[in-house]
Amino acid sequence: MFRSIAIALSIGLLAFVVGCGSSTSAHSASGTGVTNATARAATAFTCPTKSTKKGAKTLFVVDAGLAAGAFKKWIYNPFKAGSFKKGTKGRIKSMIKAGIAGVFAVNRLKAAKVNAESDPLLCKLTIGPITKLTSSLSSLASRAKTGRLSPSDVEGSSAALDQFKSASSGAGAPVKEENASVPGLG
Repeated sequence: MFRSIAIALSIGLLAFVVGCGSSTSAHSASGTGVTNATARAATAFTCPTKSTKKGAKTLFVVDAGLAAGAFKKWIYNPFKAGSFKKGTKGRIKSMIKAGIAGVFAVNRLKAAKVNAESDPLLCKLTIGPITKLTSSLSSLASRAKTGRLSPSDVEGSSAALDQFKSASSGAGAPVKEENASVPGLG
């Protein structure tokens, strides 16, 4: 009884949190959820000519690493293990965890973006990829909460993560997946 109440509350909380996000995203053919408006917004930002925040690069790496780690641990690895397939034992629990991890990853990516905007090189090389990854993970979390997570959603987000990690390495801030606990998942 307590377990079913906890699951219902988790789903309700997840629906509320994901529902509070932007409603302007649309799915692209590749399943990454990036729109032309999102891409234009990323390029409309003017990067600073010198660093405007002390430790911005370090904070960027930490936040991005937490987001990458949450995606890999709670979404990508269970997906590869088949935990999201219909009829799999624990499928609903895996989907709930994926949704919560997606929301957490989006939160950390938004924090990483704020720090990237404070550093000239990070700003130029990572704003587009971080915006694409954030949009992709937002879409993925939304689809996970409804139980409609598809292989193209996960693979699209994984590809966006790889592009983001490549861009951040090019900016001198390599992102390593941090194995951290996601609040509510342990």
